Amino acid sequence: MPTPSTTSDEYLPSMEGNCRSWKRWARWGAALLPSPMPTSPSQTIILTYHRIIPRTHLQGVYSSPHIIVTQESFRRQMDILRNHYHPLSLEDYVTARETRSPLPRNSVIITFDDGWEDNYRYALPVLRTAGLPATIFLTTGCIGTQHIFWPEEIHFLLHHLPYVRDPALRTLTAQAGIDANSWIEAEETRDGWSFIERLKSIDDARRTAFIEALRAHTHHPSFPQPQHAFLSWMQVKEMQQAGIHFGAHGVTHRLLTQCTEEEVRHECRQSRDTLTNETGIPPSFFAYPNGDFTPEIQRIVAETGYRGAVSTRPGKNNPQTDLYALQRINMSESRLLDPLGRFSPSLFRHMLS
Repeated sequence: MPTPSTTSDEYLPSMEGNCRSWKRWARWGAALLPSPMPTSPSQTIILTYHRIIPRTHLQGVYSSPHIIVTQESFRRQMDILRNHYHPLSLEDYVTARETRSPLPRNSVIITFDDGWEDNYRYALPVLRTAGLPATIFLTTGCIGTQHIFWPEEIHFLLHHLPYVRDPALRTLTAQAGIDANSWIEAEETRDGWSFIERLKSIDDARRTAFIEALRAHTHHPSFPQPQHAFLSWMQVKEMQQAGIHFGAHGVTHRLLTQCTEEEVRHECRQSRDTLTNETGIPPSFFAYPNGDFTPEIQRIVAETGYRGAVSTRPGKNNPQTDLYALQRINMSESRLLDPLGRFSPSLFRHMLS
């Protein structure tokens, strides 16, 4: 995989490997087949976006390609939703569920996770023009700060390793309880996303120790903060005035399944209080960080006062779907490209069918 220092035209088509790979051809071919039955009136799709970045601004971005959509294709996606679907706010959807009111056919909900600054700069103008509602789930402890998510930092540091197959780093990996083979692959390919997924399963202390050692080993290179900025509270308020809704995504983005009960309560309560204080409106909905939750976590979210919560479990929602385990479809540029590396409206509509 080319590093993010390559040109954007090279980077995007290679997000899932060579743009002519059999996987992309197969996915594109499936989208050209006769579509399944349209979404029924009892089914609602919730889309998950994270980062919206112009194609020409991808250089120096170290976020996973699985959370990036270019502004150019996002604009085309919103046009399709406006013209062929029935966009709803998450509030209207849950109210209809609570009152047992009928929902329109092809209803779809737009959500964003984390609170990236590019949501304001590049997504908001598109949403305004299209007149579409959306909910952004904020990691409140990051808003208005220079915080860096650890997956982005590790991916960045991987690209600044002085050399590969370093015995010292192999030792650190073993001490953290991480499979050595996954680190070897990350070193040699400079593509650490499989390794980063494994890091999510270990405790905060061991993960932090590994990252600190990696920083020291790479001599603390300067992270490209502007390309990874979070929203400010002033931007949040401006977006709110433009009709955007906000929900809570915790305070720190810690995986709640790795927290104690009191820590879970703090993440749910403090993020709700902060949003209420900053926006003047208590958030109605919660998004589980990384999509991880348990029945106990669902209970705490409900007790905190949220009307519902969204997960990362893929699928459509029907009247029986638990309001505290709503399913979503993750959107990424790499899933929506045709074999020539161009946005495919057919693939987008196929994902929603």
